[in-house]
Amino acid sequence: QSPRQKRILTWRKSKRSIEWLTYLIIDKIIARLPAKTPTNIIAICNVQLLGDYTLWMPYAKDCIEYWKGKGKPVALVCNAAWKTLAESDLSADMLIGVEPKKFIGSLRYRISILRQLRSLGASFAINFCTPRDGIVSDACMRGIAAPNTIGLAPTYVDRPKVDRNFSARIYS
Repeated sequence: QSPRQKRILTWRKSKRSIEWLTYLIIDKIIARLPAKTPTNIIAICNVQLLGDYTLWMPYAKDCIEYWKGKGKPVALVCNAAWKTLAESDLSADMLIGVEPKKFIGSLRYRISILRQLRSLGASFAINFCTPRDGIVSDACMRGIAAPNTIGLAPTYVDRPKVDRNFSARIYS
């Protein structure tokens, strides 16, 4: 890597750390709100782009059918850009659309979504985003506040180690 590329990478890591720390504090404040007593709701989180949805959709169908076959209602936390597709393609009991750019850029919107997720009362949550993103997908998982959580292991390579460690603590 050239010195310029190293400086850019360092700047991106620093900027991401500041953003992540700021949102972590805000998310922790929201997390202090009383969570609904866990019910049997299963929350599935995938807030990635439309192309990722297209690849993931057949698996999502099977996953939702599996949990519904066990008598559990399923809430899908998805990217608002493909929420209408998910309504027609998937049989989730509840859909919550998240606009990632607005979730990052608008504090009011972020708090609104996190409160909505907090009120789910999910007993189990799965994060299908890969790589995991601390500012959006991990924040949604913190908002869901399920006692049992699963997330795919990879995180962004450019994330600082402290960021990756905090992310790992969300998942049981």
